[in-house]
Amino acid sequence: MKAYCLTIHRKLQRISIQNQRYSKMTVTLTGMMGSGKSTIGRRLATVLDWDFIDLDQYIVEQEGCDIPSIFAKWGERLFREIEHRHLVQVLESHSGGNLILSLGGGTLTVEESRSAVAANTVCIYLKTSLEELERRLRGHEGDRPMLNGNRIAELLSEREGVYEKTACHTVLTDGRSVDAIAKRIAGMITSHPLQG
Repeated sequence: MKAYCLTIHRKLQRISIQNQRYSKMTVTLTGMMGSGKSTIGRRLATVLDWDFIDLDQYIVEQEGCDIPSIFAKWGERLFREIEHRHLVQVLESHSGGNLILSLGGGTLTVEESRSAVAANTVCIYLKTSLEELERRLRGHEGDRPMLNGNRIAELLSEREGVYEKTACHTVLTDGRSVDAIAKRIAGMITSHPLQG
C-alpha cells in the first residue's frame, strides 16, 4: 500500500491548484453497493468538470443487457471476466483525459482488476456502515444479484479489507450529503490528498 500511495502522491503533486489545470488522471471510487459511488461520482465530476463513467452502466451499454441478466445467464465468475475487460477498455480509452470512474462493488475482488486500478488510478474508498447500507439497500434486492439471500453483512466482511488495501484514501459517507462528500474529495485532489 505504501508503494501505491507514493505513486498516487507523485501523481497528485503535479496538480496546479492556482489555475485548476489538472494533470491527466483517473480517480476511481470503490465501496459496497449502496455506498453512493455513482451518485457521488457524478457530482464530483461536475464539481471538477471531469468526465464521468459508471462501470456497471458502461457494461450494460456495451453488452446490451442489464447486470442481473448477465449474472443469471453466465454467473458471477464470467461476469467478473466481462467486467475486467471493460474496466481495461475504459482505462485505456481515457488515458489522455481526466475521469471519475465509479467501480462495481465487487470489481476489486478480482486480482487483475485490483492491479489495474492500483497501477492506473487514484482509488478512493467510500466507507459506509453496515446499518446505513442495510437502510439504503432495503427493497432493492431484485436489482442487485449479489444481495440474494440478504448477504450485505457477509459481503462487507469479505470486501472491506480489499477496499482498504487498494484505496489510498478512505472517506466516510454516513451522515454526509452527496455535495459534502464530493467537495471533500475534490479538495483532497486539489490540495492535500493523503491527509486526514
